Amino acid sequence: MSSRSLSIFVVCLIFCIFGLAAFQSASTIDGAKNTLNRDYKESVERTEKLAGIISATIQITRAVNKANSNLLTAEQLGFIVSDAMTQADAKWSAYRLSNTTPEMSQIIQEIKLLNRDLNIELVSLRDFTKPRQGFIGRDLDAYDGPLYEKTEPLAAKLAMLIDLEQERIKNSIKQESINLEGFNIQIYGYCLLGAICGALLLWLVRLPRMHVSQAGTTSVKAESQSQHHRVSSGKMRFKILSARQSHLRNKLRPRQA
Repeated sequence: MSSRSLSIFVVCLIFCIFGLAAFQSASTIDGAKNTLNRDYKESVERTEKLAGIISATIQITRAVNKANSNLLTAEQLGFIVSDAMTQADAKWSAYRLSNTTPEMSQIIQEIKLLNRDLNIELVSLRDFTKPRQGFIGRDLDAYDGPLYEKTEPLAAKLAMLIDLEQERIKNSIKQESINLEGFNIQIYGYCLLGAICGALLLWLVRLPRMHVSQAGTTSVKAESQSQHHRVSSGKMRFKILSARQSHLRNKLRPRQA
């Protein structure tokens, strides 16, 4: 293998390596974006679950307050309490299956204790409304104030979890943005090096043609000069022969008396 062929092979190999590296970086970027989108979606779902639990506790306290003011019947209050408890339990069970940080796990343990006390109070309230019908007026004084005292700290802990979820996804987005910027720089670098290798490869391929073209131009110039020299020599010989012939004719011409 000649040195030129070896150079072309090496340049092609390097060009392919840069191309594969750029493709790998692009694939990594796509994977990072998919991971970020998935994490963001899961974070939104977890936040919605926590917000739904807070909404359920608020719904219960409002319903008790309205029923205590004869704006809701005992049947309506019992239905609202049962439905809110079912929704809150389902959302909380689903949230506990997700990945959490140590700080979030500590808050979850505190919420479990608060939720246990609240459920005891809600079960008592639900059982209280079952045998009753119509408006029950001030019969709910025993639940109105104490129930609010139990739901308020629970809602505050749930709000802390929501803040931690938002902080976690913000940190994740920030880190992934740094990684994506680094991958983009890599791709630009690989593309630049690939372009340099491509230009070098093109130069190596065209190099023999350039030599042949230059040799051909030199040969044509030499041939033209040689032909011009031959023409000039022929003209000179023709002039010499013409002069000799003219001289002979003058000698052979008879002299006048």
